[in-house]
Amino acid sequence: MAKKHVPNVETSRQFMSDTYLIVTAATTIALMFAKPLVGTSSVYLYTNLSEQYHFIMSQE
Repeated sequence: MAKKHVPNVETSRQFMSDTYLIVTAATTIALMFAKPLVGTSSVYLYTNLSEQYHFIMSQE
């Protein structure tokens, strides 16, 4: 019984490390893609708001 149980522990440990690596890689890639997205969206929001502000000010 004990000999059958050892490979299970090893496989689960390997599975855990693989999952950890995959999650870490996915998070890193997501952050790499999210940073430019957040940057462009904030720039877009800023320009949009400033345009609306100037439009409202010119209406006065």
